Amino acid sequence: MAGIAGIALLQRHLAPPRAEELARMTEALGGDGETLVAGGSGTAAVGSPVHRLERGGWMVVARSAEKPLPDGEGLISPDPGPTLAQLDGPFALAAWDGSRGRVILASDRRGQQTLYYALARGRVCFATRVAALYEGLGEAAGMDPVGLDQLFTLGAPVAPRTVFEGIERVPPGYWVEIDAHHPVLHQYAPPAFQPVQGRVAEGGGEGLEGRLEGSLEAALAAAADGPPAVALGADPETAFEQPAGASLLRLSGALGMAPVESGAAAQASDLEGAVRALESPLASLGPAEESALGRRVQSLGRQRVVTTAGGDIVSGECSVVAELAVRRGWARQPDSTRRPRLLDALDPERLRGASPNWRRTLYAHGLNTPDAVTFSHLPRWAQRARLRALYRPGIQEALPGDPLEELEQGLPGDFAAWPGLHRALNLELSLWLGGRRPGAVLAAMGIEAETPWLQPEVVAAATARPPAAVLRRTLHRARQGHGDARTGRGIASLFGEQGSPLSQYLEPEAVEAAGLFDPEGVGRLVTRWREGCRLTPADHMALLAVVTTGIWTRHCLSIVGRPSLEARV
Repeated sequence: MAGIAGIALLQRHLAPPRAEELARMTEALGGDGETLVAGGSGTAAVGSPVHRLERGGWMVVARSAEKPLPDGEGLISPDPGPTLAQLDGPFALAAWDGSRGRVILASDRRGQQTLYYALARGRVCFATRVAALYEGLGEAAGMDPVGLDQLFTLGAPVAPRTVFEGIERVPPGYWVEIDAHHPVLHQYAPPAFQPVQGRVAEGGGEGLEGRLEGSLEAALAAAADGPPAVALGADPETAFEQPAGASLLRLSGALGMAPVESGAAAQASDLEGAVRALESPLASLGPAEESALGRRVQSLGRQRVVTTAGGDIVSGECSVVAELAVRRGWARQPDSTRRPRLLDALDPERLRGASPNWRRTLYAHGLNTPDAVTFSHLPRWAQRARLRALYRPGIQEALPGDPLEELEQGLPGDFAAWPGLHRALNLELSLWLGGRRPGAVLAAMGIEAETPWLQPEVVAAATARPPAAVLRRTLHRARQGHGDARTGRGIASLFGEQGSPLSQYLEPEAVEAAGLFDPEGVGRLVTRWREGCRLTPADHMALLAVVTTGIWTRHCLSIVGRPSLEARV
């Protein structure tokens, strides 16, 4: 999938984009792509190819070559939303509406293809890669401490915010209209996991499960209807023994797909490759494990892979659903001693090295407000927020007091009326997609990834199931010892490899240069690790955040001549 980029003038007296600017943007996208400069409008676009529209307009699309192009005239109509709603799969799109003097930017409904934009000196620049955006801006951006804090606490920055200062991204399912005034966001697709017409049927569970399986089978068949080199790949976070992966494996047998498990643990090079591909620090080890899967697929000579990515979330088999079921019962019986013990069993990896009192405090977070819209995620967000203690002096004080405020402001207006299961899965899927961008690391390795579980028809079928039945089934699996326990897995081992290049990012000089974390606080954590002390999953996540922030600042963020983070915040 080729990238796109471009520049548009918001003030008529400005000089049009220069040829050398566009050449550098093209190089940052990989060196391929046609360039179009519309001198009269002062706009320029880089794409493969650039499509000309009427009245001096143009369109560039980052999308799989097998997918049809959107209707150009529909895009430059007063409301391009209906045209965008007809597109499926990952895409990023930019168009110049010459008759109205506006730029239109859009991203797919799941946000799998990111499109960044920034306004500076009377111009709007856009690109699918921040590196290309830098060339249009003429300078590198600094880091946004609020965006980084959201990434490490929630799992992803709350769109349109990013981890880059002054750079925003088009939110999933939205199009952005930019003219001489300011950007205006318009939604064209519903949220990731929304109840059907605000209500979910409470009967016919078996029939609805059959509808889900039928939708998944159709999506899998569509994924196989392409170039013949197709393999079934296990997303490392959804193993084949999980029902979400097992169902995909069973359905794929009739289509002749070869099962391809990742087979290799993530290596130091996978971590660096994932950071470069996503242009972001990491909030989980998942992207690095996707890189390991890519190496396995490449060793088999495959160029396309069908993954189970997102299956555990869409099917409701993720740990947050089991936790929700137990914690709702605990909220009704706050004196219960059985409920906390059951929570311990759901994810023992997360609680390794923690005292019973600490565990009870963690899971009881928000227990007195079970109707809160973010109730399902409060314990894990509270645990991740411990990373704030490692920020440099002055950084924490400059952050918003409530890290959830911006997230809650962007939730759908009727979110509080949704069933608790749908609220939990909408949050989990949206933040997982925003932080992981499944398939992006594989795409950077030249591998096309198909994700049947994320197709709109499959998600809609999953949404229609009765929440009570889904909660009961997930809770039953957890009680049988099939919980989703993966938090903190394998992170510290990457840094302890003999001669691992990652250890350099834990040195005080490197932590100081990155500018976000306190070298002394990080040093104490590193000493505990090197002395063989037991680390909690929160400690593992802290090490991951420090190391990947160091990689990010070195390879994705110019730090030469950059003012200190404290000076800006």
